[in-house]
Amino acid sequence: MLKVNSSFIAYVLKTALILIPFTYSSLIQAQSQTPIVHYETYDYLNDADKVSLKKEKFDSRVGLKIINVNKKLVDINKDINKTSFNEETPALFETFAKSTAPAPAAGGNGLAPAALAVFNNNDILQSNIPEPLRTKISSFQQDYTRLGTTLIQNDGLLKKFGEEYTHGKAILQYHSDLISLQNICNRAFNDILNDVNNLTLQTFTNAALVPIPADKALLLIGSNYTQNRGIVNRYITKTIDNAKSFYDQINAAFLPSNLDKLSIEEKALKDTLNSIETSLKRIKNPNTQTRNLIDAAHRTKLSNDLGNSLKDLEELFDKADINKLYKDLEALGSAGRTALFDTYDWFNVSNYTYYVSPQTIDKDLTVISVAIEPKENVPCGPLAKSFELRVRAKGGIKIDFSTGLFANFGGNNFLDQTYRYDSVSGQPDKNVIVQNKTKNIIFPSVGALMHIYKRNGKDAHFSGTFGISTKDLETINYHLGGSLIFGYSQRFILSAGATLTKATLISDSYEVGQVVNKPTEGAVVPTDTFNRLGFFVAFSYNLTAK
Repeated sequence: MLKVNSSFIAYVLKTALILIPFTYSSLIQAQSQTPIVHYETYDYLNDADKVSLKKEKFDSRVGLKIINVNKKLVDINKDINKTSFNEETPALFETFAKSTAPAPAAGGNGLAPAALAVFNNNDILQSNIPEPLRTKISSFQQDYTRLGTTLIQNDGLLKKFGEEYTHGKAILQYHSDLISLQNICNRAFNDILNDVNNLTLQTFTNAALVPIPADKALLLIGSNYTQNRGIVNRYITKTIDNAKSFYDQINAAFLPSNLDKLSIEEKALKDTLNSIETSLKRIKNPNTQTRNLIDAAHRTKLSNDLGNSLKDLEELFDKADINKLYKDLEALGSAGRTALFDTYDWFNVSNYTYYVSPQTIDKDLTVISVAIEPKENVPCGPLAKSFELRVRAKGGIKIDFSTGLFANFGGNNFLDQTYRYDSVSGQPDKNVIVQNKTKNIIFPSVGALMHIYKRNGKDAHFSGTFGISTKDLETINYHLGGSLIFGYSQRFILSAGATLTKATLISDSYEVGQVVNKPTEGAVVPTDTFNRLGFFVAFSYNLTAK
C-alpha cells in the first residue's frame, strides 16, 4: 500500500516537467554551433517540374539554386515561409492624414500692418482739438499699432508653423510615392533608380518646398542616388528644426499670462477709444479733420479689429492643438525618418537580383517553392517551370505538446473510497468500519502531455512523455510514460504509463473492519488524501501544427 514513497515520485515528475525545457534549450544551442550548409541544385533547361523531399540534419542550412535560367526573359517568384514583404503603409501616414496644419488666423477681420493706423496723422495735426486730446490720440495710436503688430506676429508664427507641417506632409507623400515605385514590376533596376531620382528632383525643387540652396542647385544639375539621400535627410532636419523654433516661439507667445496681458491691453485700448470718441464729439464747430477723427474712432469701435483678431488667434491656437502637431513632426524626424530611409535604401541592386539564400532547418518541415513564368511580349517562349524543395529535419531533440483524454486506473486504493459504520451484532454500543463497494474501475481526466524525442524525418515517432491532467479542476494528476506519435504536421498520439494522483482513503488511525465505540448520529468515518500510483492510457492530438 504506497502512501509515502509516491511523494518522491511526484517530486521527480514535477522536477522533470520544469527541467526538460532547459535541457532541451541547451541541446539546441550545442547543436547549432557547427551548421552544415547545402545547396539543392536544379537545371532550368533539363529538369522537369518536380517536388523533391529531402531529409537534412537539424540546424543545417539549405538553399536552392537554379542554373541555366535567363532571368531577363522570365519572372521568378519564390515562396519561403520565413519570408515576409514590408508593404504596409507607415503608421505616420494615418497620423498626418487625420491632422490639420494651423491655417493663418482670420487676421482680426483683415488686420494687417497697413490697417494699424486708426487715425490719419494729418487729421491729428490739423484738427481743431485741445492739445491734451491730441496727445492722448497720438499715444493711443502708438499703443494700438504696437498691440496690432504683436497680434500679426503671433498670427505669422502659426502660419509659419503650419507651412512646416505642410512640408512634413509633403515628405510623407514622397515616402508614399517611393513605396509605389517599390511595387512596380517588369521594370529594369536602372530605370527604377532613375524614377527615384526624378521623383526626388520633382519633389524637392517644387515651389512649395524650399531646400537648402546648395542642395537645390545640386538637384538641378543632376545629383545621383547617394547624393539625393543626403539632400532628403538635410531637408527633413531643416523642416523639424524650423518647426521647433516656431513651436517654441508660439508656446511663449500663447502663454496664459501673455494672453491675459494682451486681453487687458486690448480692453484698455477699447476704453480709451470710447473716451476719445466722446471727447471728439464734444468739440464745438469741428473742422473737417476733426470730423475725420470722429468717423475713424467710430469705425474702429464698430469693427473691433483688435478684439476680433485676439479672439481668432486664441480660438485657432486651441483648435490647432500645436502640441499634438509638433509631436507628429517629432515622430517624422525620428521613426518617420527611419521608415522613409528604410524604403529609400531598398532601391539597390541586391533587391533586383534573384537568389534563394540557405534556410536554417530548425523546424519540422521547411518548404522552398520557386515558380518561373514567361514575361509577356518577349521575343521567344521561355519554359514555365516550378520547383519545390521540402526538407524534413532529421536529428535534434524535439519537444511537442498535445492535449486529449485520459483513462486512469489501478487497484481499489487508487480510486477515492467511501466508508460507513455498521452495527455489531450483540454489541449495541459498538460499530464496525465497512468500506463501500466502488462502482468505478477507472476515472477519466483531461490534460496535456509533453513529448520529448529525437527527430527522424518520418511520419511516426516514439517519445518519452510527461504530463498533467485533472478530473475536477481541483485534483492534479501527474503522468510519466511513453507515446507513439502518428503524423507529421497534424498529429495523433497514443500514450500509456504511470499516473500519480491523490485518493481519498481511510485515515491512518483507522482501518476497515475495525470495531469502535458507536459514534454520534451522523458521524462519518475519518478520511485523508494520499498520493497513489496507478496507470493511464491517453489519446491526444495536435492539429494546429504549432
